[in-house]
Amino acid sequence: PLFDSAAPGARPADLPSLYSRMLHYNETRAGEILELVAEPEGPVLVHCTAGKDRTGVLVAVLLLAAGVEPDAVVDDYVRSEEALLDLIDRWLEVGIRTRQSPPLAEQFLRAPADAIAPIVEQLTSAPGGPAQWMLDRGANPVHLDMWRAQVRGVVSPILGISEGGTQ
Repeated sequence: PLFDSAAPGARPADLPSLYSRMLHYNETRAGEILELVAEPEGPVLVHCTAGKDRTGVLVAVLLLAAGVEPDAVVDDYVRSEEALLDLIDRWLEVGIRTRQSPPLAEQFLRAPADAIAPIVEQLTSAPGGPAQWMLDRGANPVHLDMWRAQVRGVVSPILGISEGGTQ
């Protein structure tokens, strides 16, 4: 678990402030997270209840640390909204929510660019960029190199990874 207070019942004020809290609440786990995604030889599943909040922040951090262009990271996050249309039905099916649950604010069922853009900006403007941000928070340079090589080899044409590495 990354950030339990980001669960559907937590009711934060808005997405950008929620995402900023997530980023800073878990920053000391950067090394653990990077190790989990860098070492396996196969796919890694990263998920949360909605697939865009905790997952969105974590994936943004990981993609930026791998050298993916910031605009591509924002675009990737925005695409999450397509899957949100069926979210409440899925929650009802598995019992996460019931018909008696209080309604969720619309913002929590959307994935707008302006929600993730401040996180992307914080990471890209950090001294040394996103990769250094991860290293400063305990990530192992070997795991960072492994992660960057994996991402570059698999998705570089799709996500626009820069040849120079970090931003």
